[in-house]
Amino acid sequence: MKQETGLDSSIGIGPNRMIAKLASDQAKPRGLMEIRAGWEQGFLAGLPLRALPGVGPKTAERWASIGLTEVRQIQEMELQNLQRLLGDHAQEAQASGPRSRIVSPERRPAAAVGELGDDPLRDATDKGRLDALLALFVSRVAGTIADEE
Repeated sequence: MKQETGLDSSIGIGPNRMIAKLASDQAKPRGLMEIRAGWEQGFLAGLPLRALPGVGPKTAERWASIGLTEVRQIQEMELQNLQRLLGDHAQEAQASGPRSRIVSPERRPAAAVGELGDDPLRDATDKGRLDALLALFVSRVAGTIADEE
């Protein structure tokens, strides 16, 4: 990809989309990370809470104000204690993470670049053209995902 487009890429492999995304984030800017089924809890334990999907800056700041900054801390807490601190968000925060669909070879993947037209990346070096292509790709992939749900 670097040779063809000049863009760096990272790859995350995991048993569900959330884990694969987090693995990809950890592999940036040009790496590969695989998290095998059964390794999720240990992998997540090493992450800051702000790395989890759904934990935005305000939530991370609020949790940090009560001393919670790492996934490991939440994993180790009794659910009742966590509920006292976080209320309704305690179970979701327990760092098994949001439920995510299993990645399966039987499922048709989102549209590949080749399905989006005749070599849409050819001669795509202009920033405006790249922005337009990115918007096109994102909308098509989002449409495919929405159709599957």
